Amino acid sequence: MKTQGTNGRFWCDSDLVRPCFIMFHYYLMSVCCGDWFTLFLSTTGQILFVGRISTSLDDRILSRSPQHYRELEKIVSMGAGGGFGLFVDDIGRVWGIGCNASAQLGLCTMKPLVKRPTRVPGLNKIIQVSCGQQHSVCLDQEGFVWHIGRSCEGINVHSQPYKIQGLENIQTVNCGRNHILCLSISGEVWSYGNNSYFLLGNTDISLIALPIPERIEKISSGEFHCLALDILGFVWVFGSNEHNRLGFEIEDTPEQPPLVVPNPERMKLEQIRQVECGPDFSACINQSGNVYVFGNNQWKKLGLHHEAAVQKPTLLPFPVPIQMISLGPRHSIAIDIENQFWGFGANHNYTLALGHNKDCTGIMKLPTELTQQVFVTRNKSARKVVS
Repeated sequence: MKTQGTNGRFWCDSDLVRPCFIMFHYYLMSVCCGDWFTLFLSTTGQILFVGRISTSLDDRILSRSPQHYRELEKIVSMGAGGGFGLFVDDIGRVWGIGCNASAQLGLCTMKPLVKRPTRVPGLNKIIQVSCGQQHSVCLDQEGFVWHIGRSCEGINVHSQPYKIQGLENIQTVNCGRNHILCLSISGEVWSYGNNSYFLLGNTDISLIALPIPERIEKISSGEFHCLALDILGFVWVFGSNEHNRLGFEIEDTPEQPPLVVPNPERMKLEQIRQVECGPDFSACINQSGNVYVFGNNQWKKLGLHHEAAVQKPTLLPFPVPIQMISLGPRHSIAIDIENQFWGFGANHNYTLALGHNKDCTGIMKLPTELTQQVFVTRNKSARKVVS
């Protein structure tokens, strides 16, 4: 009797008589950290979910070990936000799961919690998604941007995708809490939405090209701050410096309100190749694979052994150069050049896929290969028995 599983696929001989357990093996290639949950992408385009999404104690999605959703196959892009996730498959369809009280999944309904991946109607030929707190955006292959959920002004709710007028020829989108950053093919950065902390530049206009003198190639948004990486490897920051999320060495005190940077300013970091924002902290990776972090370190989510705010870019002691990093509200996961995963921060809801819910005291190596146990019957059906 043969029972095997690799990257979520299994097969068994037709003469299988007795039910049996099969352990699936998933080899990972990417990660996205959400609010109390984590999404892993396997090398064959399958999604594994671990952690918790909930609207109440009685209405929740909870997985203590990696869970694969059979609806999600050949995924090429994913996004994790405030209790929900979006996914793009290889033919440009969008799928959503999780909290939907503000219609942020685009399902033409405001059902509070969607527990199984569901296809989003009206979206085709999508190449990228990004999730905020109660809204999300999708980028199509023609360079247009589609918005879903609560409007960035916080007034209206859009239960189905609508095209943002004035945005075209866009190559990358990124959601903040109540705003959107968009990078055009020509290297311009456009911002749209709530202007708290002058996230849209020093203006009240809701859609504006930011005054950055260099061509930009990468962008990232936090709750109230943004980072942009230019083609020369320099980082531009703007928004709120509360908890030092912009890397300026100014301590927050009751007498001294947080610094606000209305127009993009260039940091001292050089030869950077990736920028990443968490809600209130940031990370930059240079060409050598070194990771510099700064901002709020509550839950030790910056990988350091204290919880004080990190006022300036500080090098993390990874043993191997890092190729990418994902920052969630309370935990972070990095991937090195050998495809090894490293996690740090809060693990209350099993978000680091360690098999327990104890928080990390520092940087911890995570499994690169995740497994899932299923129960197989004679008719080759399977149901998950470990959660």
